[in-house]
Amino acid sequence: MATTSNETVRADASMHAHVDGAFEDADATLAPPQAAPTTRGRYFLDDHGRALLFRGVNVAGNAKLPASPDIPSYRVDHFWDPVDGMSGVSFVGRPFPLADAHAHCVRLRDWGMSLLRLCITWEAVEHFGPGIYDVTYVEYIVAVVKVAREYGLTCFLDPHQDVWARHCGGSGAPAWTLAVAGLDVSKLDTAGAAITHTGWLKAQGDGTDPAAYPKMIWATNYAKLATATMFTLFFGGKTYAPRLHVPDYPRGGAPVDETVRFSIQDVLQTHFIGAMQFLARAVHAAQLDKSTLPAVLGWDSLNEPNPGFIGAADLDRAMPSQMLKNGAAPTPVQGMRAGLGQPQKVAQYRITWCGPLWNGSTTINEDGVLAWQPTHTDLGDLHRAGLDVARARGAQSDSPCIWAAHGVWDPATGALIRPDYFAHLPDTPEIHVDPEEFMDRFWLPFVDRFVGAVRTVSPNAYVFLDPPVNEAPPDIHARRSRRATAPIDPMRAGSGGHTARARSVSPVKPHVGTATTDTTASLDAKTDVPDTTAICPAHDRTVSSGSTGSAVDDRLVYAPPWYDGLTLITKHQWPYNLDFLHIQRGFKSWLTGLRIGYPSVRRGMAAQMTLVRDESRARLGPDVPVIIGEIGIPFDMDVSGEERSRATAMHRALDTNLAALDAALLNATVWN
Repeated sequence: MATTSNETVRADASMHAHVDGAFEDADATLAPPQAAPTTRGRYFLDDHGRALLFRGVNVAGNAKLPASPDIPSYRVDHFWDPVDGMSGVSFVGRPFPLADAHAHCVRLRDWGMSLLRLCITWEAVEHFGPGIYDVTYVEYIVAVVKVAREYGLTCFLDPHQDVWARHCGGSGAPAWTLAVAGLDVSKLDTAGAAITHTGWLKAQGDGTDPAAYPKMIWATNYAKLATATMFTLFFGGKTYAPRLHVPDYPRGGAPVDETVRFSIQDVLQTHFIGAMQFLARAVHAAQLDKSTLPAVLGWDSLNEPNPGFIGAADLDRAMPSQMLKNGAAPTPVQGMRAGLGQPQKVAQYRITWCGPLWNGSTTINEDGVLAWQPTHTDLGDLHRAGLDVARARGAQSDSPCIWAAHGVWDPATGALIRPDYFAHLPDTPEIHVDPEEFMDRFWLPFVDRFVGAVRTVSPNAYVFLDPPVNEAPPDIHARRSRRATAPIDPMRAGSGGHTARARSVSPVKPHVGTATTDTTASLDAKTDVPDTTAICPAHDRTVSSGSTGSAVDDRLVYAPPWYDGLTLITKHQWPYNLDFLHIQRGFKSWLTGLRIGYPSVRRGMAAQMTLVRDESRARLGPDVPVIIGEIGIPFDMDVSGEERSRATAMHRALDTNLAALDAALLNATVWN
């Protein structure tokens, strides 16, 4: 079921009461204030004031894929079908059928679990098309949370993603987001812009064993064209793709003004946040976010955000974040060339006992397939197509390649023109974008908007801060000091001399340096999603200049993922390992961080958990709880011998993880 407005099957992204009874406006149904969740120091408290140490699970990994039609990653048919595999899917029944919820929840409670990280995806809510929400799925999630509450289980909601979307080899965003960015979802595999299980099997031919899919190769998509482009646009589209603007879709029967266009960054963020806010309203209306320890404790901001190309020092070399290499490993510019139909000879790697190993070279996109659509698809087209599917169930740039159109490389010659385009701000080259700068300038402003939207509905919600993988948390204390002492510079954020605006609610002229003649505008006037400028009034909307940290100062939980990378990638626990976080932070070298022998490996993992706890204290504050949002081992560990040997190895690996949590007294939800 999709939400309905008059005779159409839709829900405006404004999230007001246009729904004919599906959900009323949450502001009209607010209940009297009740007791809010409380903490003491870095611990949550129960109704009796006792400190809690949460042990729980993610529920569950299968939530990444549709329940209907059943399209597992190894099914070649339907995956790229515009209805069956994209807009017409349903996630009702993920993580489990509602009829089975009681059995699952009582089992988890009896195993001693107390916290569920409930995995949801943007696609599950807004798969039909932009601005069309699946109310049946939202009602299903509310019903699952109600059952969990009956068994004393507390949830926090995780907007989950891996490598952006299913059609990039992972999960998360709906397929229409790729289309609105100009990418042709059906051509990503053959163009070398992504690798999916389905595309790999199709390329191998009939009779290929799905289990032969290379281990953990899906994660390499973070460095490939499709995923890296989408994350760059999501967090930094205004900065790095200022020419990419799209018109709105029709709202309330009013025709679309084609001359008013919106930044792709605004379009993506506003739709994501609007979809999550729609679910938050349903949770609030069901009274699931109240009491000392509510059924819904809060929201993860976004699982494992990624900078995409942002911060890449040289597009002709592997990005620093591209540590996992498996199979074909194009550099960013090789991926851009291949995406525009130019075959590329690239390095390839294989996974060994000591990690990725160079394995010669291979050619990607030998057939010269375009990953980009020849013409741009507007939101209105996607919205109308989604309405057709929902009813059935009850700016073209100079080059289709975004980055060629922005002068990063020359599609005629293949020459790389600006190898350091993403290494700094294009209009402020003296500002180098390192991981800390990315969090401050691009990621935290998004978190500000997300938290602001959720807390307009659920004021007491905790935000579970999930920074880029393996990065230290943002230094909120230092940020407060900088913002408090820095003079207000109304010119800092603009790229063409704009003055600051407290809130942009009307069209403004495009900033200097863009070739478009269209008028750019803010989506704020049409949505209920707060703009970063509402939180950071000294910042111009055309480009973010960082976060004040105000939205994440209060009711904050630090919730990073952590995995034993060597065991995860090789699916084998070795009697040696590395203190990876200490090495990455510069506290140890590859030699001094080496652990030999199982007892030493256990001590090393405990030391890394302690480092996570101490970094949270130093950078976020001593009163911020820490929950490791994901931790665990492969369920199919590669162990030879009898099944008992496999079970012994798995028990030992999992016990090493759990003992590390206990040593640091950290809350955790095991990946499942």
